[in-house]
Amino acid sequence: MLMDEQVISANKIGIVTICLNAFLCLCKFFAAYKTSSLSILSDAFNNLSDIGNALLILIGYYFTNKPADEKHPYGHGRFEYMMSQAVSLMIISVGFNLLTSSIRRILHPEPVIREPATIPILILAILIKLFMAFYFDRNYKKTKMSTMEVQKLDSLSDVSQTIVVLLAYVFSSMTTLPIDAVIGLCLSFFIIFNGIKILVKNTSTLLGEKVDEEVYDQIRKILDRAEGIEGYHDLLLHSYGHKIYGSCDVEIDEKLSLKKAHDALEIIELQIRDEAGVGLSLHPDPHTKNKKILKYKEKLQEYLSSLNIAFHDFHYNDELKMYFLDIVIPYDRKDDESEIKDKIKEILDDQAVRVETDRN
Repeated sequence: MLMDEQVISANKIGIVTICLNAFLCLCKFFAAYKTSSLSILSDAFNNLSDIGNALLILIGYYFTNKPADEKHPYGHGRFEYMMSQAVSLMIISVGFNLLTSSIRRILHPEPVIREPATIPILILAILIKLFMAFYFDRNYKKTKMSTMEVQKLDSLSDVSQTIVVLLAYVFSSMTTLPIDAVIGLCLSFFIIFNGIKILVKNTSTLLGEKVDEEVYDQIRKILDRAEGIEGYHDLLLHSYGHKIYGSCDVEIDEKLSLKKAHDALEIIELQIRDEAGVGLSLHPDPHTKNKKILKYKEKLQEYLSSLNIAFHDFHYNDELKMYFLDIVIPYDRKDDESEIKDKIKEILDDQAVRVETDRN
């Protein structure tokens, strides 16, 4: 979806969210006032926080879609995740307020007053929130905006809460136990848990979580079918909101002229931009047919595969009179790198070699 379409969609969704939550908030405040129900009051405050969240998200989309500038050459896409963080903190705050209120009500019980309009109000609230969850899910599939997914989960959470509130209201008249307050206490833990879950997820994204594996697969398919590419490695992707940039080393015939190599890689970069929507910079590595180097490569393959270690970018630098290669060791492995590098040097007949270690 184009960026201006995303802005229009976000604004429309934000306005719908504010209007529906404002209606629910007023209805539940009315019901809470008439019944003195703490759980219904908590549910009303939850809808009030949803209004604030929607306003924050609208502001967030405005900044997210600002064009790139000198200080932010990759745009402002990650501002969306910051707004999701703000939403999660508000959810956690509502949960803690409900927690303290419920504890007070358990210690000092108050009767729940019966009000005929309460049950229809709560049933209507459940139906509206189900509609909103479906609405957010449909728009998330279109836009892939993280805040749409957050709001979908929040709406489903609201449905569960309101169902519990409804049951608590119905059964509270059948016993002297503080069911209303106990349900409010349980809801508070549920709200806090959901807020923390959203907070952790977006924190991971801001810290540099790996881009979706489907994007990697899409790029690999393009590289696999590209003419002139003998191999590739170090495919690195970075997400900036809805924009993804990255780099990749590709092996091409070392005898190609600089102009031909540049033109070939430019065509592939354009294909990746058009098909995968990724701004990928390709770095050429020489692919040699030198028999001596290929023999060394075969020996390295035999040794490193016995350790279940991959390697790439093996080449000889004529100017530095030195071999280069990268070995790939998984994050959870604790191999003795110095021992491996000594063995590599031995395989290369003690010639100068520079070995870099990649982790994946």
